[in-house]
Amino acid sequence: MNLGLRYERQAGWHEVANRIGTFDPDLVNPVSGNKGAMWIAPANGRTNLMEGVNVWLPRVSFAWSPASKWSVRGGAGIYSLPWSIDTYSAGALGFGTKSSGSISNTDQVNPLFYAQNANPPITVQSGCAPGTGCLVLASHDPGGYNGQGVSFMPRHIPVGKNYQWSISVQREIGSVVVEAAYVANHGTGLPYPIDINQVPVANLGLLPVQNYRPYPQFSGISGNYFDAYSNYNSMQLSFRKRFANGVSLDTNYVWSKMLSSYDSSGWGSRNGNNVIQSSYDRKSSYGLSNFDIPHAWKGSVVYALPIGKGKKVLNRGGIVDAIAGGWQVSSLFTYQSGNTFTAQMNSNNSNSQAQSQLPNVVPGVPLYPAEKTVGKWFNPDAFVAPGQYKFGNEGRNILRGPKYSDVDFSASKTLRVPKLENGQIQFRFDATNALNHTSYNPPNASIGGSTVGQITSAALSGRIFQLGARLSF
Repeated sequence: MNLGLRYERQAGWHEVANRIGTFDPDLVNPVSGNKGAMWIAPANGRTNLMEGVNVWLPRVSFAWSPASKWSVRGGAGIYSLPWSIDTYSAGALGFGTKSSGSISNTDQVNPLFYAQNANPPITVQSGCAPGTGCLVLASHDPGGYNGQGVSFMPRHIPVGKNYQWSISVQREIGSVVVEAAYVANHGTGLPYPIDINQVPVANLGLLPVQNYRPYPQFSGISGNYFDAYSNYNSMQLSFRKRFANGVSLDTNYVWSKMLSSYDSSGWGSRNGNNVIQSSYDRKSSYGLSNFDIPHAWKGSVVYALPIGKGKKVLNRGGIVDAIAGGWQVSSLFTYQSGNTFTAQMNSNNSNSQAQSQLPNVVPGVPLYPAEKTVGKWFNPDAFVAPGQYKFGNEGRNILRGPKYSDVDFSASKTLRVPKLENGQIQFRFDATNALNHTSYNPPNASIGGSTVGQITSAALSGRIFQLGARLSF
């Protein structure tokens, strides 16, 4: 048994010269007189973008062998998501330091200035005319960005955490190992993109619309709240045969379900679209994840043909071994369920001034046609536009795209090269998507569009052959 405890402190982003700023909903705007203004460090004695957080991460694991060739393993732990710049800065780093302006001439003969000039004719002036050698610095006035769209990062945010736990039973039978496992995780404090200046539901349809935003002195105010969450549960079965008698096999099957309120992975990958309707009703986005794959079967197999010198069949050298010996074939394969997706309106008549608009689901109308085709994968008639100034009632990711399958094949032939020490040359033939089976992407899901329900692209390209050779010695 292993017990562990990790401690870390995420201190919050700051910049050594205070070149950092963001929208602060609690600051009084000196121009409009209401709350909501730009904070630029070190105003109000604040230098950190967010407040620091102490993080405690316990872990435990065990391994037990109840009998010969049997093993039971399990564990649980909490893991943190670091406050990376790409997710947790929201354009705050460097805010308030940008400048604008220009200097030019049109004679195309005399240079504007020489780079080695210690005092080039670019001066910091306020309100000077473009082209006269001026440089206008960004405003540090809390009300200097009124009327614009700005970014927002909450001052108090949690550290994202992933709670993981698993238990497995493993049995060894000769060169074969079989395993059954339960694997799960729960994510909390995950980023959820919002526009905190979206018109609230109670004010939809009221005019002039700008007056009914929470902060009417600004247009859009985009950022993240960190209250998204996810849940994953799975049964995982695996069968492994170590290479013996010329054969190895490794295959596994996963039956799982993943739910989330928003999806993200490395470098902003979403595995599809995340359709958000309301910045205020974030719990309504909880549903099947973009990464939900209920069934997945994957594996690899290698078979060395028992022919040629030192093998069971035609155990001889010479021309027979040169032609028939040294052959090996292998394959990789994947079969899995299709990806989930959400239908959305191709135009937004909610007047919310942000996000997307979902359709209403028509009761009693099937989501799919009797026969799904590339030209009509789901039934657009199952969805209808909500009334003007209304949000739709469709749940997230209630539709699923085509299944995915891929079989790759490889054959190789190895020849000895006697004149080179331990020398051999290998010829290879590889085929990706060997069965030339097309796997499609989800269809167009823009309700009201001309191609709604139609699949227009493939997730897997056609069959590709490759020939190669490798000399080793």
